[in-house]
Amino acid sequence: MPAAHEPALARLARSKQLSELAALVASSQDSERELLGLRFAARLSFAEMAPLLKRKESAVKMSLYRLLERLERQLEAKDV
Repeated sequence: MPAAHEPALARLARSKQLSELAALVASSQDSERELLGLRFAARLSFAEMAPLLKRKESAVKMSLYRLLERLERQLEAKDV
C-alpha cells in the first residue's frame, strides 16, 4: 500500500513497474511461476520447496535467483 505522503508521480511509476512485472511473470513458464508462488505467496523455505519440486535445495535456490535476476534485467530493459 503506498504511503499517503508518496508523490503522485512516484506512485504512478511504481504502479507501472508492478504492472510490467506482472506481465513478465504471466509470460514466464509454468515452472517459473510455481517457483515464485511457492517462495513468495506460500512463503516456503528452500528446504520446504525442494521435496515438492523433486529437486535439491541448492538447485531450487539457484533457479529462483536466476529467475529473479532475469526478471530484474527485463524490467530494467523496459525502463530504457
